[in-house]
Amino acid sequence: MSCKLDDDVNEVAKKIIDKNVNHVAVIDNVGKLLGIVTSFDITKAIATRKRELSSIMTKNVITSNPEEPVDICAKKLEKHDISALPVVDKNNKVIGMITSEKISSLLGRGRN
Repeated sequence: MSCKLDDDVNEVAKKIIDKNVNHVAVIDNVGKLLGIVTSFDITKAIATRKRELSSIMTKNVITSNPEEPVDICAKKLEKHDISALPVVDKNNKVIGMITSEKISSLLGRGRN
């Protein structure tokens, strides 16, 4: 799930609810990663009446690439105390999102 930098906070909040996600990649017009916004960031923005994503998004985003093993992604999440990694290609275009919930789900399936 992604949004554009000029999207209104309320628009992004609606996307989060409609798609039942907690993380939204902020991208430019060609799909390159600019930042990430979480449902908690949106909650804070609404509570403080902030409207611009640029003022609430995380700009220095820890990312993954499509070839990166899941265990490395899990280590990045733990090391940086974050819950999601945008997956980007060699041009920094967002092609997906890996979350701690998804990793837990995948690991849980392997134990059955």
